[in-house]
Amino acid sequence: MAVNAVVATVQALTGTVIARDAEGNSRVLAVGDPVYAGEEVIPLRGASVELEGMDGVAVSLGEGQQALMGEALAESGRADNPEIPTAEEVIAALDRGESLDELIAPPAAGLEGGESEGGGFVRVARISEPMEPINYTFPVNAFDRPDALGETVAVPGGEGIETGIPPGTSPTDPSVDQPPVEPPPVDPLPVDPPPVAYPTLAVSVSVTAGYGYEDANDAAAGDVVFDVSHVLNLDGLDPSLAGAIAYSIVGGDTAYLVLAQDGSGNWVVVLTEAGAAAIRAGLVDGNQLNVTIEGTVVLSGMDDLVDTGSGVAPVPEPSGEEPPDLVPDLMASAHTVGGSDVQGTMANANNLKETGSKSAAVSHQDGFFAIDHQGASDDPNAIEFGEALLFTLVSPTDTAVFQVQGAINGGSYHLYDAEGVRIGDARDLASDVDENGFLELGGETFAFIAFQGGSTGPGASGDESAFAVKPVDLSVQVGQGEDAEFYPAGGEEAFSFGANFLTVDSDQDIFVVSQGGEGSMEDPARFVIQGFSLESNDPGAQITLGELLSSASQETIDQYLMAEAQGEDTVLHISSGGMLGSDAGGADYAITLEGISMDGFDSSYDFIQTLIDNGHLSIDQ
Repeated sequence: MAVNAVVATVQALTGTVIARDAEGNSRVLAVGDPVYAGEEVIPLRGASVELEGMDGVAVSLGEGQQALMGEALAESGRADNPEIPTAEEVIAALDRGESLDELIAPPAAGLEGGESEGGGFVRVARISEPMEPINYTFPVNAFDRPDALGETVAVPGGEGIETGIPPGTSPTDPSVDQPPVEPPPVDPLPVDPPPVAYPTLAVSVSVTAGYGYEDANDAAAGDVVFDVSHVLNLDGLDPSLAGAIAYSIVGGDTAYLVLAQDGSGNWVVVLTEAGAAAIRAGLVDGNQLNVTIEGTVVLSGMDDLVDTGSGVAPVPEPSGEEPPDLVPDLMASAHTVGGSDVQGTMANANNLKETGSKSAAVSHQDGFFAIDHQGASDDPNAIEFGEALLFTLVSPTDTAVFQVQGAINGGSYHLYDAEGVRIGDARDLASDVDENGFLELGGETFAFIAFQGGSTGPGASGDESAFAVKPVDLSVQVGQGEDAEFYPAGGEEAFSFGANFLTVDSDQDIFVVSQGGEGSMEDPARFVIQGFSLESNDPGAQITLGELLSSASQETIDQYLMAEAQGEDTVLHISSGGMLGSDAGGADYAITLEGISMDGFDSSYDFIQTLIDNGHLSIDQ
């Protein structure tokens, strides 16, 4: 038998069909593949195959069927060797009980004998032809199966190979419906699962470097107590899938501590005013500040990452010593005086001190001081004709600023030295107060200053004065002993005075507040803008804070900027480090919008949003 002789080709198949040679080597067949002589064709479970022999005869095999392919399929047996009997002739001879030797020419004797080479193959394509079972066996081949020597393959016991075609029906008879061949289940190709990411978040809270108090009385609002940080490991995820971290205080001394950002944009925890007061008073539980911070990162398409961190910071026990008494810059006293500003009580400060009217008292409203005289026509919040307000300085000074509001109408002021002697004559208040209502003193050292009411005509014949005076950045004590009241400079009632007075004098004024000009939390840099407007159709002035708020975000803007009503004015408190407390503590800038009231606004947020919407405030970074 020729080696590698092609006996058939694969025309169609379903499922998996293999060809196995005599040495046991197997290969999987595909459409168009050749089948070689000596190979056994085996359809696996649920498979079927159609072969076409080299003589054009078709062979069909299904599950449970297999065939050993003979070399004779590579030739056209009847055409090239007419001495070879057909399958019909073999079957007829067997039916008649004749010997097959009579159908096959005997071999010739010797090398030259005989004209016929005898039978040499079985046409496997005929195995599906119907026949009666016969008890005819063939020698087994290398596969322990009957060898194919004729038209029919028989197995011991006379059982034909099951072909699935009814007896008496040609395998190619179109009138017979072929049984449907169910395709075998196809196992999907293994697909590597996508890699699984396990992102993590770790929040850390630590006591800030440099924190600590030698004395509990040193504690102040805005002091940085804790540093807050986090480590985010996305485990290979795209960083753009993660949002910004959001912090919140979820435990500990929540009334004493608040989140803020320092000048570099780092998150910190600072003392509130209540926290500073608690330290000074020894009210912190266990003399330790505790805080628990929760951090949250939102991941697109995944659960949020949440983690917490905690910190503990010691505070000193109060020493038991009372804090030093508040020392005022000025002490105010009220007096009634005669009409002359040259003689009598106004001639010497000591006269005023000695002759204070028992029917007059110092009044105070929104930071302005005046005389509350018990007369029937008295205005309790004004210095009127016949009234004088004396300020006694704790120590002599050569500079001071006062704001005057109301009708001056002949009012005057007087300076006195440390002995109470008046320095020069009475001074006309209206002449020395600038257009913004401020009286700025300098160049003369004085220890007392008195503000006297007057009139535009002799005596009280003209329009009488009705003004009030406010010391700027000077604390004031009214009264003595247990009845004394103290009005600290920069307190809630105080007007925010600054050395920088800005006036809107055109429609193109832009006031830029930038880093480097800030004051401190104890003494903010102060500005007063006059002529400002809220109207959208009035271009007015614009305040630009972009550089100053470079570390702010929409979520943290209230830690940098807050509006507060102060009488008929509004103050913008700004913290360049993002440490603004709810009471405006922590601000290092204060901008007063003179004459701009917050009446009609629900909150600081509404007021600031109106400024932005109307083009008067820019916080773009």
